[in-house]
Amino acid sequence: MKALVFSGVTLLTPFVSLCADGDLPQKITPQTLIHLDIPKTPEYEHRFNFGFLNLGYERIKPDSVYTGFEMKVASLWHTKDKNNVHLDHFVNGELRLGYHHTLSFQDHIIGYIGSGFSMFSVEKQIGKLKNWSYGTLGMKYMHQFGEMFELGLHVKGYLSLSQKRYEMRRVPHLHNKRNLTIVRHENAPPQTIGDPTTEFHNVKNPVKYKTKAVSIHDTRWLCEIGMPFLWHLGDLKNWEIQFEPYYLQIPNVETTHVLGSRLTFGYRF
Repeated sequence: MKALVFSGVTLLTPFVSLCADGDLPQKITPQTLIHLDIPKTPEYEHRFNFGFLNLGYERIKPDSVYTGFEMKVASLWHTKDKNNVHLDHFVNGELRLGYHHTLSFQDHIIGYIGSGFSMFSVEKQIGKLKNWSYGTLGMKYMHQFGEMFELGLHVKGYLSLSQKRYEMRRVPHLHNKRNLTIVRHENAPPQTIGDPTTEFHNVKNPVKYKTKAVSIHDTRWLCEIGMPFLWHLGDLKNWEIQFEPYYLQIPNVETTHVLGSRLTFGYRF
C-alpha cells in the first residue's frame, strides 16, 4: 500500500447494544405480524442526514424510485512516513438516482447510479489533486434487527471522468519571449514552450519553475466500501444515529487508500 491516510473524526461512539423483543419469533414477516396483531413499522418516505460538516437527503419510500443528495467536508491525515505527515481537506458532493426494493420486512436493498465531484484544498505539490469529477454505480443493503438497530453494507464503484493535478511547468513571462533562447536536450524530440522537458535561458530574467494545475486524462475505476450501523431513537423511531466505518480510494498519481469513519444524525418522515 503506497499511501495510507485516515479520514474522519468520531464525535460520539454509539454504545447501544443490539436488542429485539424476546417474545417475537426469530424471523418476522408481514404475515406473522398480522397473526401476532403487532403494528408494522411505519414506511417512511424521506430521510435527512446531518452531522459534523455533513448534509444529505434521501427519498427512501419502499418499492419506489430512490433519489439522494449528499455534501460533505472531509480531512485526510497523510501518514506515508513519520517525517511526512500533513493534513489535506476536500469538499465532496454527489447526486444519486435508483430504486428501493424491499426484500422482506427486515431486508432492504437500494441500487443506484449517480455522479459527483470533489474539490481539494491542499498545498501545491506535484501530483496532488485540485479537483476530480466521477460517475458512480452503487448498492446499499440494510438488515433490521428488532425495532432499534440496523446493520448494512454500502458498496460503490467510481469511474473518474476528469481531474486536475498540480504539475511543475517552466513558463517564461510574456515580455521575456523576445529575448528567449530555447535549449533542447540532446536526442530529445521537438518540444514546445511550456513543456517541462525544455530548458529556457534568458540573460535578463532567468525563467523560474512554476507549479500550476493542469487537466489530466486519467480514467480508471475506484471503489468505496462502508458498513453502516444505524440506531433508531424515540417512541416513533423518527430520529436515528448512523456510524459508518469505510474504505475509500482517491485517484492521485498513485491511488491513495483511505480508512475513515462517518457519524451522522438523521430524521425520517
